[in-house]
Amino acid sequence: MGQHKQRGITVDAETDLVEETFAAQEAVTQLTHAWHAPEWLELELSITQVKALIVLDCHPAITIGQLACKLGLAKPAASILVDKLVQAGYIERTEDAEDRRRTNIRLSTTGAELVYRLMRVKREQMRALLARMAPADLRALCQGLRALATAAGQAPAAVASAPCANVPVEPMR
Repeated sequence: MGQHKQRGITVDAETDLVEETFAAQEAVTQLTHAWHAPEWLELELSITQVKALIVLDCHPAITIGQLACKLGLAKPAASILVDKLVQAGYIERTEDAEDRRRTNIRLSTTGAELVYRLMRVKREQMRALLARMAPADLRALCQGLRALATAAGQAPAAVASAPCANVPVEPMR
């Protein structure tokens, strides 16, 4: 009837499983958003400023021009953005070791701490949730996440367009 087998399961069953996986992932995302909401709501930064911090977290030392390219901004707009983030203490400028005419920018300690707080799942809360899972479910989750990381590594078009493109991913243990 319209169903054919692919990798041992019907296409309809695979589609249903993908949708069920999305729903489960969305539930976890909503939970982590609730954990982070107070910190995000207290920010006195624009979305573009937060995006810049995230890009700098992925690229430890880049130029203002490279940041502009990653954010889709004109270089003058990126310069103003950088100035504001330097004044706020979130990023630092450093002289390029190879070309003194060029200035690199990177997260300051304060900026790195902010990005860590905003972007990382509350580890203690997630560990507590994981500890409540049955060992077989935890093994299955780990196997699934490893498979997802592998699939992401095999999707060059999607990965190349991400803000953290060209950033090596640490192997999962």
